Order: sequence, then C-alpha cells, then structure tokens
Amino acid sequence: MADARLKFAILERAMRGLVAVHAAGLSHCRPFLRDMTVDADDTLHFLDLEENPTVRMSLADAQARDVWLLLSSCTEFCEEPYQDLNHLLNIYFSE
Repeated sequence: MADARLKFAILERAMRGLVAVHAAGLSHCRPFLRDMTVDADDTLHFLDLEENPTVRMSLADAQARDVWLLLSSCTEFCEEPYQDLNHLLNIYFSE
C-alpha cells in the first residue's frame, strides 16, 4: 500500500478493534494484522480465535500480550516506528 496515511489509518483501526475486544472482557490471543480483515462495508473482522490464552495466564496478562503482539505486528508498516507505535499505544489507553 503506497498511501502512508491510509496505511496508518488501518493500524489505528486495528488498535481500536482490539480495544473493543478488551472492553468486552476478552482477549484475542493472536492479534496480528494478518489475522484481521476488513470487508466491503468497512467492518473489521478478527480471524483465528481458536486459542484461549487465559488457560495459562490471567485475562490482564493475556490482554497485555495482545497489545504487545499487535504493536509488534504493526512495526513493519510504520514510517516512524517510535512515534507511530507510541501513538497506537496512546489510542489503546485513551479509548
């Protein structure tokens, strides 16, 4: 994707989607960008939800792991990694 703004908007969208999952009291367990898709009506969908990390860790730990995994997944698409990842993390904490 050549448009850097559009690319970053998708990263923001992914983080807001993860915020919604966590707000529902859940964890994703594999919130990599490759495990998400957007359909024609611009709805974000999560894929590969078969794992349950709360079998091995607390929900809070599983959610923290989710954030780390999503941020790690976003790194290769960031123009300014430090600033961009910090912005995405701020979205998580402000939503």
